[in-house]
Amino acid sequence: MFGLCESCDRAGEVFQLPGRTDRNCTECTADIAMLISLHGLMKQANWESEITAELEIQAQPILHRLLARRKPGRYGPFFSGVASKGLA
Repeated sequence: MFGLCESCDRAGEVFQLPGRTDRNCTECTADIAMLISLHGLMKQANWESEITAELEIQAQPILHRLLARRKPGRYGPFFSGVASKGLA
C-alpha cells in the first residue's frame, strides 16, 4: 500500500503491524516491531535486572532512530501511546 508514514511523514510503501491501526514506512515499521518485541522481553525479564539492562541498551539506538526520523513537532502514533502503555 502506498501512503504517508504516520511516524515520519515520508511518502512511499507503508505497512500495518498486526494489532495496530497506524501505517508506517519500512524503517519505522521495523523499528516499532523491534521495540515492541524488546518491551515484551523486558516485561518478562523484569525480575532479573541484568537482562533488563541489556535489553534497554539494545532498545536505545532503535528509539533514537525513530525520534530522528519523526517530523518536527509531531510524535507519531507510536510515541503518543508510549506513556499510556508504560513503554517510556
